[in-house]
This record gives sequence, C-alpha cells and structure tokens, in this order.
Amino acid sequence: APTLPVDREALDFVYPHLAACTAPTKLTATQLKGREKDREIIQETIQPYVRREFSAPRFLSGQRPLTGAERGTATHLVMQYLPLREDTDVRAVVEDLASRRFLTREQADAVDQTAIRRFLASPLAAELRKADHVEREARFSLLVPAGEYYPDLGEEDEVLLQGVVDLYAVKDGQITVVDFKTDRITEKTLPEKAAYYRPQLEAYSQALEKILGMPVAERILYFFHTGQAVSSAEES
Repeated sequence: APTLPVDREALDFVYPHLAACTAPTKLTATQLKGREKDREIIQETIQPYVRREFSAPRFLSGQRPLTGAERGTATHLVMQYLPLREDTDVRAVVEDLASRRFLTREQADAVDQTAIRRFLASPLAAELRKADHVEREARFSLLVPAGEYYPDLGEEDEVLLQGVVDLYAVKDGQITVVDFKTDRITEKTLPEKAAYYRPQLEAYSQALEKILGMPVAERILYFFHTGQAVSSAEES
C-alpha cells in the first residue's frame, strides 16, 4: 500500500492562542486581594445537587471564640445596614440585626461597636453624608480586557470580572469608592496593607466607571482597627 506523505506543516503548527487556553474565564476582585464576599458571587450559578452533612460552627458551641475573619464578616454585615447618621445608636442596630437573625449572638457580641462609632464621627462619614447617593454591597459582573490582568493574552481576549463593593458614593457626577478593612494594623504596616489592597480597589473603580458612566474621583481604604482612611492620593 502506498505511504501517505507526512504533513510537516500540520505537525509544526502552534496554536496562536495558547495563553488563552490556560487562563481562567472568570476573575474575582478577591483574587486581586480582598475578602470572602467577592468569592460568593462566583457561586451564583446552578450547581448539581450534592448531599452534604453540615455541622454548626465551633464558636456556636463555645469551643472557641470567633476568628479575626469571622469578626470582620460580622462588622461588614453591620456596615451594610448601618444608618450613616452621626447619632446612630450602634448598639441598637447590632441588637436589631441579631434579633432578626442577620447576626448570631456570638457575632453580635464580637462586633467592635466602639470602632463603628469612631467611623460615624470620622471626616469620611461626614463626607458620605453629603453625597447625592450611597450604595452598599454593590455586586457587579463585567467583561474586561483580559490583558489587563493576564499580560500574555491578546487584546481580543476578555475575562469576566466579578466582585462586591463595600460602599460607593456619588456626588456631583463623580464616584468615591470605599472598602472597609478589619485587619490589625500599625503605623508601620499601614502603607504595606494599603498597597496590598490597591489592585482590588482599582478593579472596583474600573467596574463602577464602566457601569455607571462616571469617573472615580477617589478610592478609600478605611481601617477600623485604627480609624484611619487611606485615600488613593495617599497611596500613590
């Protein structure tokens, strides 16, 4: 039988979009440094049913206190519903959330109410009260150029960016993005922490600008541990 010629050109062919084959199609702001809330949004798809056995968290049985991350989650939930008035009764808000089962008793007891009162008395809170509109826990999904996060990808490739913005305020057609942090910091570690979270804030800003059609005037990290607000101007 005749031998067919070897197609050397086919054997030597290299797919021109190899980087796109290994890059994820979905990216969350948490992967750019952030918090658990951003991960939740990627789970909002239909999943096959799998039976699992669940047990109550150990802190509910008194075996251990809440971790720092668990206390942070409780604080973020309070901030989601907290009226921004300077005279807001923080204790009453926390107790109301506990009575409505938004917080467990253990979470309510772990919330740093003093730190929240300090925030309400801060210059940042005063500026937020002047805003035309304030939105909290704002979820977003947005197609963005993949090359912005994966340099090996081409200009035509896109990735789905998803996340949850703690708070943004609109005033005079400009946006202020605020991200709340419960990390334990010092004056020495503050610049490092601000740099650590900068990619997440930039992702939030990019998404809000495209969705709302307005420029982001300021990006702010607010650290409850020290009551400090670090703006984009201070980070640069």
